[in-house]
Amino acid sequence: MKKALSLVCFVLAILSNSYAVSLNAELGFNGYYKVDSWVPVKIYLKNDDKEFFGKIKIPTDEYVFYREIHLKPYENKIVEMEVFIGEPKNSLEIFLLEEGGKETKLVVDAIPVKRYIVLSNFKLNLSKNLE
Repeated sequence: MKKALSLVCFVLAILSNSYAVSLNAELGFNGYYKVDSWVPVKIYLKNDDKEFFGKIKIPTDEYVFYREIHLKPYENKIVEMEVFIGEPKNSLEIFLLEEGGKETKLVVDAIPVKRYIVLSNFKLNLSKNLE
């Protein structure tokens, strides 16, 4: 009986430490970005539970970007960051990490991205219609 009660208390302690934080994100300009440049990332956070302290982590091939966040109970927040993308990527992962000595991966959101291609030596001639 004591073991069963201890197990129930342990499970309740784990469940009480879980967070109900979700995220969505947008990368670049309507999903497009230019390789070897800084790219804006807009992250939409929604907290459906108690106060949350943590970090957003965005790893790229070159660097790992962090932003500390604090969400009050039932708060929605938009976090804007810029990340450097040097190599073409098909997706970008965003992690929401719990603060407190260990980093626990709470949410992973892979964003589909599209490369922006710059055409060089492109001319556009405009002329007035004379008719």
